[in-house]
Amino acid sequence: MTQAMDTSMRNVTILLALLAALLSACERSAPQTRAPIEIEDVVRTTTAPVDWMTRRIAGNLVPVELLCPPGEDPATWRPEPDIVAQYQQARLVIANGAEFETWVIVAPLPRSRVVRTADAITDELLVIPGETHSHGPEGTHTHDLVNGFTWLDPIHAIAQSGAIAQAMQRAFPEHAPAFTANHAELASELRALHERLQRIDLSEVTVVAPERPYGYLARRYAWTTAGPDEFLEESPIDASAPAVLLYPEAPGEETKATLRDTHRTRAVVWHPGAAASDRPYDVVLADNIERLERAIAEASP
Repeated sequence: MTQAMDTSMRNVTILLALLAALLSACERSAPQTRAPIEIEDVVRTTTAPVDWMTRRIAGNLVPVELLCPPGEDPATWRPEPDIVAQYQQARLVIANGAEFETWVIVAPLPRSRVVRTADAITDELLVIPGETHSHGPEGTHTHDLVNGFTWLDPIHAIAQSGAIAQAMQRAFPEHAPAFTANHAELASELRALHERLQRIDLSEVTVVAPERPYGYLARRYAWTTAGPDEFLEESPIDASAPAVLLYPEAPGEETKATLRDTHRTRAVVWHPGAAASDRPYDVVLADNIERLERAIAEASP
């Protein structure tokens, strides 16, 4: 009887050990469930222009945060994982889109809460042909580049701000009437800046603007599209018509002298305004227009 009991106890012990091993294996092989993301009632933006538009629409009703550091180019910025996590937690992520912020294309952001504002003007996006090259047996192909500087055209900015207003109305329906009113005021101001650009007299002065970033402006206001090197090579030395040439940043003194003395051309700084700074985008845009108006007046015969 004792021997039978000992055998039975050993069998039970072995069975319990096998069961424990099986449960342990199941725990190791079972997929690890992630804790659900806690959504914050905050709107996070990616570039200075969409941040400015979003803040104007939001008023002080919902918090708006631009996480791209001041001076950082949002087109090439690569946020750290903890910053990406903050975007993931936002009620809305407002981006420019049009392939401008490359990190947004690949980041694990919730699609239902990401607003790519340039989707409002999909049919009007400018595509810059890329270089054709080969990747071995796969043959040749071309990487075209979308001009992501859509907001430079005030009419496009109105459409993009409309996409922001609609998304915020859905996310915060309790503030929808205020968002609608704020957007109407913003759109009116942008249209006034557009009309100011339309009034610029181009009868005696040519405005020359590189395709990137100024393609949308050039198309809207019938400016000439050319880069500085292209313009200097193709423009005759004894050009009879004065011109102004747009630069994102001020060129060197030698370049300005060459433009002035041999091509009757003035260099004009037109800041795209993509990076965060201490000046809101409407101030940046108004300053750009003022510099252009002044340069055209000085260049006119």
